[in-house]
Amino acid sequence: MEWKMKPSDLERREEELEALQAIFGEDVHGVRGESGEIKTVRVSRKVPDLDRSILIVFDLGQGYPSEEPPRVVVNSTWINADVRARISSEALAELEPSAGGGLAILQAIYQG
Repeated sequence: MEWKMKPSDLERREEELEALQAIFGEDVHGVRGESGEIKTVRVSRKVPDLDRSILIVFDLGQGYPSEEPPRVVVNSTWINADVRARISSEALAELEPSAGGGLAILQAIYQG
């Protein structure tokens, strides 16, 4: 399936990735599709006081950021599956209002 995205969405994805990398450095990685568009953003963060890491994956649908929020998946070997699913679900619920064009990844990281 060929991705057809609004040019403004492509530009905003690039800007958001650049902002995230400027703030969090090597903890942020963008995964690009065949056409060079950012399809996924992976953020690895150390949890304060626990000396453990958590990986937050934002899957960017074709309509992100102007029409839909990203899908959020929390990955960690030390958090059980039910808790990871609940965290992902709560994060997505927080992101729903930003579907109208907000930069949801920055919002999620700063709220979480």
